Amino acid sequence: MSPSPKTDIKIIKLDKNFKSSISPFTKLPNALNGVIKDSKGQLLSNAVVIIKDLSNHSIRALNTNALGQFLVTSPLSNAIYRIETAKLGLSFDIIEIELFGQVILPIEIISH
Repeated sequence: MSPSPKTDIKIIKLDKNFKSSISPFTKLPNALNGVIKDSKGQLLSNAVVIIKDLSNHSIRALNTNALGQFLVTSPLSNAIYRIETAKLGLSFDIIEIELFGQVILPIEIISH
């Protein structure tokens, strides 16, 4: 059996310089939100977004809406999380993000 291909992990560190081209979907602190796109920039509906802790336990599982948006409606605890995305026929990097009690700007997750 051959090993599975390595998935890149992108580290997003939120600080005063973090920018997003998308307006926030919520003003709640620690409420992850964003959009999922394909490599051509098309919004992806019904993509699966799974938020895991560093022990690889699933904390939340969501589907994107018709506009490719996702939103965690109940804020998460301060911690580091990994965001995994799945859509048939596409691959995505895993996004790692640290939450620390602030409003989270929307994250764009784009397939490759």
